[in-house]
Amino acid sequence: MAGWLQNKHLNKYKYSPDGYFGSKCVTVVVTGDVSGAIQFEGYQVSNQCMALVKSEILLPTYDAPELGYIKDTSSEQYVPHVYFKEKDSYNNEIMKIARPLPLEYLIIDIPTGFPTMNAQIQSMFNDNCSIIKTPFCIENRTRTSELQDMDTLALYLQQFSEIDITQSKSTPYKARDILADLHLLRYLVVNDFFQFSMDQLNPLLDSLRTNDLSGVATWMKSDQWQTLLQLLQIKLPSLSASINQLTLTDSEEQSSTKWSCLQCTFLNDNSDSTCDICSLERNASS
Repeated sequence: MAGWLQNKHLNKYKYSPDGYFGSKCVTVVVTGDVSGAIQFEGYQVSNQCMALVKSEILLPTYDAPELGYIKDTSSEQYVPHVYFKEKDSYNNEIMKIARPLPLEYLIIDIPTGFPTMNAQIQSMFNDNCSIIKTPFCIENRTRTSELQDMDTLALYLQQFSEIDITQSKSTPYKARDILADLHLLRYLVVNDFFQFSMDQLNPLLDSLRTNDLSGVATWMKSDQWQTLLQLLQIKLPSLSASINQLTLTDSEEQSSTKWSCLQCTFLNDNSDSTCDICSLERNASS
């Protein structure tokens, strides 16, 4: 039944040859747990199972609901062999024909649940932020020309820096709007250019989770974030003119305590005349 429902409610996908791929339909079973309380269990069947059901070659078994059966070839329909792998008593992987077929190979568990309090659930991410015209691109989509790199990050941040906050009585976006993007947060950890450790990112995640705007603004003053912004200015010079808007700090106060090396971008103390990293003089050109 789940396979039939998912085939009936297909997910439109423009990059698929036939315009559809998979389904968003989820089957939820209302049952009871060992304590007698109501429990919800959700699942989907895999795309392979959907194909087997669509081809009408997967049959239920009479006395074992946990098993299915691939029907045999007949004069009306040719049925190719379907196999699955399992481990034998010697821990070797062996291939078996799917007559019968354990249905656990075809089922995907979907987490289900309901809030314990009658409170409105608010997402910690910026999905509904109206000023974001270009969300940070999704990972693993290189085949559709969606590439996560530093240029993409710079362009994502540029849409915030292009907003003229001097023409408004208040900043038209909050600090969390910049960083509360799931795909951006993941990229900060896994990128090959300037990685953030989880210890560095956890204070930001805690602030986003509790909607602590001051905590997010404090994190944006950290050396790691400021160094990343300096690197982005090199990658995208047009971002430099309004980069201070992304720090959400007083630019004069910042310039009085730190200066950025033109060669390695390290933030040095204002009292230093040469860079602590590469020894370039403060006013020298790179």
